[in-house]
Amino acid sequence: MAEITLGDLLHWQRGLTFRPAIGEREDSALERSITWAVTVRTTQPILPALRGGEIVVVPPRRLERLREADIGGATDLVRLLADQPITALMVDPEFAEHQLPGVRLLVTSGTFPHDAEATLNRLLTERRAELYRVGSELSRALSAASISGAGLDALLDSASAVVSRELVLQDADGALLASSRGARDRGALPTGTIQRLLRGTDGEAARISTVDGVTWLAQPVALVDGRPGRRGSVLAIQVSATASREAERLVLAQTAAAVELMLGQGGEAVRAASERANREALVADLLFGRLVSREAADARARLLGIDPTRPTRVALLSSSSGNLPSRVRGTLPHDRKLPGAAVGDGEYALILADPARLAQDRRDIGAVARTLRTSDPALLLVFSEEVRGAANVSQALAQARALARLASCGAIHGEVIDAGDVVTTGLFGLLYPLYSGQDLDRASGRDRLQAFATALLGPLEAHDRKRKADLVPTLDAWLQHGGALAEAAEQLDVHRNTLAYRLGRVEQLTGLTLSDTRTRLLLQVALAVRSMENALNSD
Repeated sequence: MAEITLGDLLHWQRGLTFRPAIGEREDSALERSITWAVTVRTTQPILPALRGGEIVVVPPRRLERLREADIGGATDLVRLLADQPITALMVDPEFAEHQLPGVRLLVTSGTFPHDAEATLNRLLTERRAELYRVGSELSRALSAASISGAGLDALLDSASAVVSRELVLQDADGALLASSRGARDRGALPTGTIQRLLRGTDGEAARISTVDGVTWLAQPVALVDGRPGRRGSVLAIQVSATASREAERLVLAQTAAAVELMLGQGGEAVRAASERANREALVADLLFGRLVSREAADARARLLGIDPTRPTRVALLSSSSGNLPSRVRGTLPHDRKLPGAAVGDGEYALILADPARLAQDRRDIGAVARTLRTSDPALLLVFSEEVRGAANVSQALAQARALARLASCGAIHGEVIDAGDVVTTGLFGLLYPLYSGQDLDRASGRDRLQAFATALLGPLEAHDRKRKADLVPTLDAWLQHGGALAEAAEQLDVHRNTLAYRLGRVEQLTGLTLSDTRTRLLLQVALAVRSMENALNSD
């Protein structure tokens, strides 16, 4: 059964103020367990036999009688108890004004309660009875879930139902191995928090961590591979920041033991969780370009079921709220095996390498983004441009992350950003290769410029060829004159109404708004590209 601690008592008895012993950390002191309360006597022996963990109640009247009987005062009592295995003294404010050596103090406010020992012991008895009930119910639930063979998620669901708290199980790299039902959309602990917990957790001691306003109580469990003595995963339970946590500690301890047993048995759910974590690690190597050669990258792609010769894109889900990877994993369709991995606490990337399924993949990922956006309105979805094979997928990720950062600072607008959409990405689509130093050989640079100009001017050029019209020259003249109708009409030798009509047709055919200054800039750059292309290819 989970122990009741000083921290729990202070949540129940709000009138008490806690003072740790001199040189003692308060958070460590609050984890000290409590057994019972005993009261000092006015005759020798002044205390019953102490077994450890007691709260020693020191009513001021009894302390005064001890002094009158020359048995001792506050200083003598502290000296006597400093080497005893008690948990704390319960005293009035006049007992001591500051911290004391070797003794923790629970200081009352107002009149010292005359029945403090009975009140504390009654409270401890009631809480232990409740813990016994929770423990018995939890044992039955965990046993049923373990026997059913339904897996780790079902095990955590059964524990969650007992105390109405969410639980998550993650490995040292932050991969979500399992979670209770209510936590699948909320996410879990960031990788950095997990690694701090694993470094700072001593044995079975639980630690508190607050992430995005949610408080978690966590402790390590065995690694996915079940090797004894190894601790590389964390089980966490959501707790209240203002209430006692004895029930949650009990659930955490018993559930961790059940998880370790299931991990050791190596059931199907465990193998699936291990496979997912391992697969994400393989995908992450590809995404970050960690492989030493193109051949190694191609081999890794084949291992993941990716044809390394096919054009490849990256879809990036990005959010400033953190914990995004676990939320994405819980929302992605389970029947789709898209290769994906966390690339940060607020980023999850997926590799799209099947042209035949590209449209469906985009729809599926778009649906995931819409679902997540209901609770995370700032979430972004970015699709990279196509790159040549899996060996260059790190370039696609870099581009998607760059566009996500531009969107987060307001330079690009939209919830869904496609790197190939010139209207959305604007000049950044042209400038990014120059800035990053990627994709700069002459042929690809020319292709990029031509694609940019065609995306903006293509509908007008097709119209002019078919109708023998002059919409492109009209647009060029109008932009050269800064949008002034009179000057542009004079240069074109047409009536102002004719010019206005042509500009209206430009908007209809391109879907652009010519009054927008950003749109005008894009069109001017596109026209400059065409002018350069015509001049350099004239021979």
